[in-house]
Amino acid sequence: MEVDKIISPEEEMGIKLAVGDKPNLVQFWKEIITNKLNEELQDNELFVNLASTEYFSSVDGVLFNKDKTILIRYPEGKTNTSYTIPYGVTEIRPNAFYGCENLTSITIPNSVTSMGFSIFKGCTSLTSITIPDSVTSIGASAFKGCTSLTSIIIPDSVTSIGNSAFEGCTSLTSVSLGDN
Repeated sequence: MEVDKIISPEEEMGIKLAVGDKPNLVQFWKEIITNKLNEELQDNELFVNLASTEYFSSVDGVLFNKDKTILIRYPEGKTNTSYTIPYGVTEIRPNAFYGCENLTSITIPNSVTSMGFSIFKGCTSLTSITIPDSVTSIGASAFKGCTSLTSIIIPDSVTSIGNSAFEGCTSLTSVSLGDN
């Protein structure tokens, strides 16, 4: 089995998995990839080309689980300045937008209930964000290093915010904490 770094057609860096005719290896790699996504990613080091498998799907280069209810990874190399997470996504995985320096705005639908740790870490161009009422927790380091973030609205539904969630948000001047 080989693991090679490649550049995909969407100009993403990544890992090419040569699984061949051994379907049991797909589950093995799925676990490794999931674990890797929970670590801090650097230098565009991860691209998963498993969108055609039974576990993942991809829409415009954005990686989701098969049912598109979990957003796993938005490619760092995309040049878009805004992104709307599709309605139906209930979970944003840790590091999903890590290092996406081109994004200035992200729209989160009311279907999202879980926001993992470091989800927007290093999104240095992100200026403001509104957390929908459906979200109950914000993971540790969620916005760490978002140096352009100036405002955030956090609804009453959020009952926990992880450590260092806003560390390094040097431009943050407005935090609204729901009605209560």
